[in-house]
Amino acid sequence: AYYWGSTTAAQCDYANGADVSARSKYPKWKETAPCKDGYVTTSPVGTFKPNAFGLYDMLGNAWQLTQDCFTEDYDGAPSDGSVWQSKDCEEHIIRGGSWGSNPGLMRSALRGGSPYGWYNYSGFRLAKDL
Repeated sequence: AYYWGSTTAAQCDYANGADVSARSKYPKWKETAPCKDGYVTTSPVGTFKPNAFGLYDMLGNAWQLTQDCFTEDYDGAPSDGSVWQSKDCEEHIIRGGSWGSNPGLMRSALRGGSPYGWYNYSGFRLAKDL
């Protein structure tokens, strides 16, 4: 389920998500990883181990806002990997979870919609075509 394996035990080695550290501040949070990463909210970039591709912070810390417009499913999605846009794009897809996400939300396969707006749990990643 995760790029570090199938359990939440190693989450604190690879990602900043809801864990024992966050539960100390938010005691009502019940679904947290059974580890302590030392950060209640956001952490500095590159604090945790990278994934197998050498990319840091691909899960957790801040939801990553994508250019794709939100749709309920992938019916009609571009098959060439290009951006899925529409004229009336009210929400964009977010991926990866944040510092406040329970372990079930810290998966690259999970996606949600986000209206325009910035919070301390959302961000974006810049990429350059090579």
